[in-house]
Amino acid sequence: MALMERGLPRERRAPQGWEDNAIATWQFVDAARRASHQKHPPLQQRAEADSQVTKGIPMIAFTPADLDRFLREDDGAPVVMLNLLRFRPDGGRERYFEYLQLAGPLVARYGAEILYAGDGRTPLAAEPGQDWDTVALVRYPSRRAFADMLADPEYAVADPVRMSALAEAVLQPTRSILPT
Repeated sequence: MALMERGLPRERRAPQGWEDNAIATWQFVDAARRASHQKHPPLQQRAEADSQVTKGIPMIAFTPADLDRFLREDDGAPVVMLNLLRFRPDGGRERYFEYLQLAGPLVARYGAEILYAGDGRTPLAAEPGQDWDTVALVRYPSRRAFADMLADPEYAVADPVRMSALAEAVLQPTRSILPT
C-alpha cells in the first residue's frame, strides 16, 4: 500500500497494481484513438479486450468501444460533457492543473468552451463515496469535435498527465432538456 493511501478508507484506495493497469489502458486507448482517427475499422471487436484491461481499476479512462459508441450516438449537435473528478491524494489536484495548461489550447482549437469548473463541497444528498473533488461542464460543438481533440497528437502529451492526476472520473455527455 502506498504511504499516501494508509489513512484513506478502503473504497478510496487505488487497487494494488493500478499503475501497471493504468499505463496499459493508456497505451491501448492511445493506439486505438490513432487507429480510429485514420479511419480503420470500428473498434467494437476489441470490446472484450477493453473490459479485461480496465477490470478492477477505478474508471479514469474509456475504452475504444466506449468512444465508438459515443460517436455512433453523434447527432451533430453540441454536447456538454459533465466531468466528475476525484484526484489522487499524492498531488493529483496540482497535476490536473498541469493538464489544464496543456489541454487548454486544444479545447479552444476544437471549438470547445469550459462553461463551469468548481470544487466539490460536502454533498447535501449523496451516499458515502459519491462526493467529487471537482465538477466541470465543457461544451463541444459536436461529439466528433471531442473525439478529434482526443486524436490530436498534442493531446497525447496532455492525457497521461490527466490520468496520473485522477483516482476516478466520470465523463457524462449531456443534452439540454430545455426548449430552445
